[in-house]
Amino acid sequence: MGPTGTWVLRVSTQQITETIVDFMVQHRNNHCVNAIIFQTESGRLYCCKHDEPWVMKKVRQLRPKKRAALASTPSLLKVITSSSAPPPLEGTTATPSTHYTVQ
Repeated sequence: MGPTGTWVLRVSTQQITETIVDFMVQHRNNHCVNAIIFQTESGRLYCCKHDEPWVMKKVRQLRPKKRAALASTPSLLKVITSSSAPPPLEGTTATPSTHYTVQ
């Protein structure tokens, strides 16, 4: 199923002229075909043939940016194990005297 909730059954081989900012890989299954879905700066989505040379080149260009963006997002584990003090217990004004860190 495509990102808009519709089945993507056909792909375009035409090169996109808008600025591409993100992509998603769609794998073949019962209803969908192998494709790369590009998102442009304007928010439009284009479903493209996954093995077109220009598509593979664009994915190789975007992949490091996508990895960097994912890596810069704080993980839940980092938030849980941070050394910051926990908030006061509900109904009290004092901070607990014991600091717990989940490991």
